[in-house]
Amino acid sequence: AYSVSASRQFSNWVRPRMQYARAVRAPNVGELFSAGSETFETVVDPCRGVTRDPSGNPAFFNTPGANDPGDVLNSGIDPATVNSILAQNCLADPNVAQRVDETGGLALTQPERDGTGGFTGASPSFGTLVEETSNSRTYGFVFTPKTGVRAVDGLEFSADFYSIDIKSGISQVPRDVSLTQCYRSDVLSFSPDNQFCGNVNRFTVGPQIGALDEVSGGVLNIGTERQSGVDVQTLYRLRLADLVQGAGFDLGRVNVTTRYTRLLRQDFTVFGEKTDNRGKVGYAKDRAFVNMAYVNGPVTAYWQTTIIGASDVDIFEVDDRAGRLPTVAFHDVQFRYNLQQDWLDMTLFGGVNNVFDKFVGVGGTNGDLGQPVGSRTFPAEGYEPFGRAWYLGAQIRL
Repeated sequence: AYSVSASRQFSNWVRPRMQYARAVRAPNVGELFSAGSETFETVVDPCRGVTRDPSGNPAFFNTPGANDPGDVLNSGIDPATVNSILAQNCLADPNVAQRVDETGGLALTQPERDGTGGFTGASPSFGTLVEETSNSRTYGFVFTPKTGVRAVDGLEFSADFYSIDIKSGISQVPRDVSLTQCYRSDVLSFSPDNQFCGNVNRFTVGPQIGALDEVSGGVLNIGTERQSGVDVQTLYRLRLADLVQGAGFDLGRVNVTTRYTRLLRQDFTVFGEKTDNRGKVGYAKDRAFVNMAYVNGPVTAYWQTTIIGASDVDIFEVDDRAGRLPTVAFHDVQFRYNLQQDWLDMTLFGGVNNVFDKFVGVGGTNGDLGQPVGSRTFPAEGYEPFGRAWYLGAQIRL
């Protein structure tokens, strides 16, 4: 990991800046050594119904998923599947090929279809995972006016363009993905060296030979992520006494911090398929944050505002349903009073979260649109899940 940065103070007002950084994230202990959780949830074997035509070419039967194995074997060859990539991948598996040679085809019985075990969340063999890498670039400038007027000189403004590319992203692979990536329909993929085929175990002897024994899902380096956007930030500091000429007492000071982010790009690419998430929940095109603080001696008051732009609720594409959440602003307020004596250092505080009781619901509590089970919104993405909440507290430092 390393970074290179440069900046130049061309004048008292403007300072351009740029940075290039390369970072790495090694797999953590859980990703490297997790035993996973055992499951017997049904998976669909993409090789069910595979056979050979009279000329010995790989193919599939017309009804590969029929419940009765006899119906499968007597359904005839589907001419559209002769020498298909998927059929070739399936028969490249020696256990599947032996079942086809012995019985005429991989016609699965009900126990063979429904009795597939395996693990989810399991780590691959040690040494399989590699570190994630990211390259980030930032170009921007800082503007700090120097006018001699205190009410103006307390302003600092910056704008930056950023671009982040993450490669070899570590993520969970579902069990069905292990199957479809081992036996692909577009390229010849079956191989003992294919990391996905390492998650697929078939019976090697007996009448069940070739049927799935275990299919596991786990952690692998499977994708890339790209994100870019523009960040605009301001910081304003002001002593209120500077506004009142000749004020003989402290009126306190005001600090205002703002940040606006315009997301220009956000996409994931997994197995060669790119998903554009820009404008979806968690990746709103527009986000803004405002923090206003007033400090006067032991008294501090805060007002914070978080604004999330309109977002589509189809990041998970559940049942082809989609909706759109409106632009929403959440406001929080807090007051603090610091008591300091020779024998006591205590801060009293209280506040209100979600002052205006805003709530953006997306559906029920069953996670049907991607929201966490038990919640009717997306708390992890910044949406307030509970409505208005009051609190009081104290901190005592001994």
